[in-house]
Formats: sequence, C-alpha cells, structure tokens
Amino acid sequence: DDIEEMSYREAVTCLDWSIGGDLLATGCKGGEAAVWKGSSKVATLEGHTYGISMIKFNGSGELVATADSYDPTCRIWKAATGKLMRKVKCGSQIFSLVWTDNENIITGGSARIQLWRLNQRQAKASLKLEWKSSGVRSLVFQPHNKLLASSSSQWEVILWKIDSPSAPLHTLTGHKSSVLEVKFSPSEAHILATWDDSWKVRLWDALAGNCLHLFQCDKDGMSTFYWEENNINFSPDGKLLACRGSEVKVFRVATGQLAAVCKVEGKKVVWNTGGNKLAVVTNNGDDQKDVGRNVLVFWI
Repeated sequence: DDIEEMSYREAVTCLDWSIGGDLLATGCKGGEAAVWKGSSKVATLEGHTYGISMIKFNGSGELVATADSYDPTCRIWKAATGKLMRKVKCGSQIFSLVWTDNENIITGGSARIQLWRLNQRQAKASLKLEWKSSGVRSLVFQPHNKLLASSSSQWEVILWKIDSPSAPLHTLTGHKSSVLEVKFSPSEAHILATWDDSWKVRLWDALAGNCLHLFQCDKDGMSTFYWEENNINFSPDGKLLACRGSEVKVFRVATGQLAAVCKVEGKKVVWNTGGNKLAVVTNNGDDQKDVGRNVLVFWI
C-alpha cells in the first residue's frame, strides 16, 4: 500500500479532512496548526499558544475552525491562506465543536452547549443548552434529522433535537466508563457510534435508543485527553468504522464483523471523503512512546 507521512515537533492532537478529500488540517499540543496537501504545507494557522483541542473544516472546505484546550475562544480561518477570519468568545473552556452548515458552529464546554451564527457582525449564541454534569466531552451533529449527540464523563450519551431543544430526546446508557467520543454515520442518519476510555465502541440506533453492536479494541500505549477526538471514524459511505488501538481495526457497520486491520499502533483515525485513504496518528519510535507525532496516510 502507498503511505504518505508528515512529522511534527509536538504531539498531534486533532486532524480533519476537507470535503474534497485533498486537504488535511492538523493541530498539535503546543498550539501549532496547519493545512496540508499531501506532504506539502498549504497554510499555517498561527495564534494559539496551548494545545489545539479541535480542528474542523466547514462543509465547503473553505474555512477551518480551531479551539484551544485552555482558551475559551474559537477561531475561524481561511483554509487556503491561513488568514484569521473571526474569533468567537464562547465564555467557557471549549471541549468540542461541530459545524452545522457553512456558517454556523456548535461548541460544547464545561458549562453549556451553544450554537453560534457567524454571518453576523458579532457572533452571537442563538441556542444554549445548560449542561449539569462535569462538562461536554464530545459533540456531533446530524443535519438530516437535526439531531445533536453529546457525551460526558458520566457514562451517558444525550440526544437533542435542535429544532425543539427544550428537553433531551433520548439518553443512551450502557457504557461503564467515560464516553469520550460520539460520531453519526454519514449515510444512515439514525446510526451513532460511541467510544469510551476502556476502548469499547458501541453502535446505536439513535432514534430507537437501541445498542446494535459492541466492539472491543486493544489499548494502544499513547495518552488520551478527554477533549481529543477521532478515536473512531466512519468511512464516507457509512459501511466501515475505523477504531484506534494497538492495531487500527476497521469494522463492518452492518454486521459488526472485522473488515481490515492496519498493522500500526494508532491514536487517531480519519477517512478522507473518497473513502480510499485513512489518516492515522502514531508515534515515531522516540523515547516518548505515549505521544503521537507522525501522521501516516494509508490507501485502503
């Protein structure tokens, strides 16, 4: 298989593919963030000083949103040039963010979930969902049915209808440790994947509230922070789910069977939109075995 490789001074904490599948955005522990095309750097996103907790392309791939693990400000960048377009002061530490469309984002932090409209002169939160637990760990939005899934360290996954958010739609229970990531299928609007810090992955029918499959992945030796994501990732057609671990495993969503194994210890996994490349964060064999400084791109 062909493999592309990018190396970093600091640990890679987040990454995301553009909608076209040709650009890869990466964020690192020391505040370094960049946009890549293959192994060439297209733009450097300069301004963060702490660890980048989130980096996300919008739907068109023209903008990139970033969040800092200690700064209550979200930043919006021009992907092609690295120009800073907007700072959004969210009022609390940001643990997760998602784009709902090309111009609006939802952020989750220690106190609340907020929807921000960026096409106004001053970004304002038009929706606030108060969070009564220890904070939002992960967010994912499904535009087809306006569903927002959120998780916390209290083992629960809560589903909200954004167009009628007065009360949660469902609370999904079953995990026995903190749920650190939630992901909707890109092809089946009701299918949700959740990952906890015991490396258990569950597939749910989110509308019915039923658990469909349970996967157990082997722990890798790299550190995990509660705000990190891309421990799991659906392929663009929704048929496969890649999971981090001592070996990166790819499961078939319909049957729960193992489809492929990448013989590498992987901390993060992200498919491109073509479904033929899987980016994996791994270590580079130095003395710090618990961090990931390399990105390997596998052709699947």
